[in-house]
Amino acid sequence: MGARSRDLFLDPTWTEFREVIPAATILSSSEGLPWPGLRVAQGMSRPWNVRNLALADHLLAVNAGAPFPVSIGRGGEEIVMEPGAIWFSPAGDWYPHEVLAPYSFALVTITPQKLDSLLGGDPARIQRHFGTVWPQIEHLVRTFVAEAQGGGPSGPAFVDALSAALAAQIVETFGVRTPPAIRGAAALPPARLRRVLQAMEANLESGLPVETLAREAGLSAAHFARAFKRVTGRSPHQYLIAMRLERARMALIGGRPDLGEVAFRFGFADQAHFTRLYRRRYGITPGQTLKQERRA
Repeated sequence: MGARSRDLFLDPTWTEFREVIPAATILSSSEGLPWPGLRVAQGMSRPWNVRNLALADHLLAVNAGAPFPVSIGRGGEEIVMEPGAIWFSPAGDWYPHEVLAPYSFALVTITPQKLDSLLGGDPARIQRHFGTVWPQIEHLVRTFVAEAQGGGPSGPAFVDALSAALAAQIVETFGVRTPPAIRGAAALPPARLRRVLQAMEANLESGLPVETLAREAGLSAAHFARAFKRVTGRSPHQYLIAMRLERARMALIGGRPDLGEVAFRFGFADQAHFTRLYRRRYGITPGQTLKQERRA
């Protein structure tokens, strides 16, 4: 291909991605969605190379297709990006690299200001990483892509919670050692937030008392509730309901037609309660979601 080799500090708009990486095809993106500080895209590319690429924002990409080789750094170290492998580039990190085969990708970029705000205001200290498979990170990136493809149907609160989870994974995985500072409440470091979210996910049907979640975080119940809301924008109970609704929505999209079964499976009191909360969040009923999927 006619790839360019140049020094570059790239503002991550999809137009400029196409200008610098002419082989890339953006199949869908979050362009036009009100997601401040975040951009999401999925697409494919032919091989390409740059001498010094640096992004204005942090970039987290997932190999969404077959394995492909990439040569990184001045020494030309070659690694193979396996399916699901992560490519993480911190903002402003200059390095040469060459992608040696066609590939598919799903990615999220996040501004340094957005990431720092999700961490309570402390500057993030993170380092680049390539080639490792982290299923939790892959799941978050793919969830962002699915949300963008649908035009943001889950609403800004869901995107905020997803962003908080992504920030926790970034600092946990890519080397930040400074825990988030939360003014007016005990801190909720990323590793503890991750344990809390995993506990909530594992007990989605029954739910867990706030005291149990607080023990996972190593905080008193009152301090935990304040810290959790400061980080995620929701109380633990509100966050749990949002998780249940989103999992229920995905079950409906996946072809589960029995609304009563879905309501029971995800911890709602009954089908009427499920329908009321679902319509309040998504603007349509669960039955209408099923009809849309059948038409699609």
